[in-house]
Amino acid sequence: MGKINGCLKVLFIIFNSLFTCFGALMMYGLGRIAANGYQMGGTGSLNMITGWIFAVGVVGISLLGSHGARTENKCCLTAFAVFMGIGLVLMLIFGVAAIVLKKQYCREAEGKCEAEFLFNISIGVNFGFAFVAMMGLIISTNMINQISRHDNAAVPAIAMRTY
Repeated sequence: MGKINGCLKVLFIIFNSLFTCFGALMMYGLGRIAANGYQMGGTGSLNMITGWIFAVGVVGISLLGSHGARTENKCCLTAFAVFMGIGLVLMLIFGVAAIVLKKQYCREAEGKCEAEFLFNISIGVNFGFAFVAMMGLIISTNMINQISRHDNAAVPAIAMRTY
């Protein structure tokens, strides 16, 4: 019998597998952009390098989480939780910055603010992914707790109350 709740483990692995696929699609798209020579400020530009770093980071972190859950490795899950915490904070900062910039930009643009739609998308994406990072942080921390409880005492892997 494993140390981690089976349903939680499967949910976590599926969650991370989706992000692995998302990162792989980003890498594929960036490869196509580089191969076809589309202009993103040049294929060796800072935009392209940032895109590759982000895509590889998404794949690496999601594979780290999947591996940690599958092997019930506390070190991998802890590293994953740290990355999720850092990502959560960064996305909250960028979301709040987008809100502030939207108010300043639209205040200066008297009348109709053309970029309001893009600001709203940016805000939604940042806070949406912040929520996903928070859920990953909560689930990974819960799994670390289950492993620690199992290793420290002869306690069942899932704490059940007796009535």
